[in-house]
Amino acid sequence: MVTLTGNGMSTAAAAEAAKSGNAEPAPAITLPADTASHSTQASIRGLANAAARLDAPLMRELSRDLIDQHGVTMAWEEVFAPLLIELGGRSDVEIEHMASASLQHALRQVPLAEERGRLPVLLACAPDEQHTLAMDALAAALSERGCAYRSLGARVPAAALLNTVRRLRPAATVIWAHTAELARDVPVTDLRETGQTTLVVAGPGWMPGVVLDDVRRVTSLQQAVDTVLEICG
Repeated sequence: MVTLTGNGMSTAAAAEAAKSGNAEPAPAITLPADTASHSTQASIRGLANAAARLDAPLMRELSRDLIDQHGVTMAWEEVFAPLLIELGGRSDVEIEHMASASLQHALRQVPLAEERGRLPVLLACAPDEQHTLAMDALAAALSERGCAYRSLGARVPAAALLNTVRRLRPAATVIWAHTAELARDVPVTDLRETGQTTLVVAGPGWMPGVVLDDVRRVTSLQQAVDTVLEICG
C-alpha cells in the first residue's frame, strides 16, 4: 500500500490491490526536475503516475483539487502543460489521451460566469484544428475571473466564425492554432474588416512575423487572460 499510494494511487484502490495480491505498481513517468516548487513537482508526479495506470477518476480528482487550491492558471502553466508535454513525447498514446480527457473534464467543472450586456469574448479554433485543451484552460481561467465567454470548439469553418462574430459582436475573439499551416486558414483579414471585435491569436502556429499589427498575439495562458480582460475592460 505504501508503494502504491506513493505512486499516486488512492488509498482505497491501494488497499484493494494489496488484499487481492495484485500490488505491483505501474511504471512511473519520470519528469525532469526544474525550478518549480516541491509541491508542483509532487502534483506532476501524482498526475503522471495516475496517468500511467490509466486511472482517470484519480486524475480528475487530483486535477480538480489542484484547480481549487491554486487556480486554473497556476495549475495549467506549472502542472498540466508540463505533464502534457512529457506525455506527448512518449509512445503510449492511450496514456496521453486519457490524461487529456481527464484534465479537460476538470477544467470544465469551473462554474461559468454570468453574461451581462455585450459578450466579452468568443473562443474558437482554426478551421481544421482539433486540439482544444488549451482553449478549455483559457475558458476556465476566464470563468474564474468572472469573464463570460462562448466557445465554438474545434474545427470552426471560416464562414461560420465570420457569421458568429457578426451576430454576437464579442469584444474579443480568441483563435487557437497549433501549427502555421492551420493558422493560414483562419480568415484574419475578413475578421479585422468586420470592425466588430478585437482579434487575439494564440498557439504556436502564430509566428511573430506574420501577425498583423492590430491583431494581439499571446504566448501563455496568463497573457491570454490579461489581454482579454484588458480588451473587455
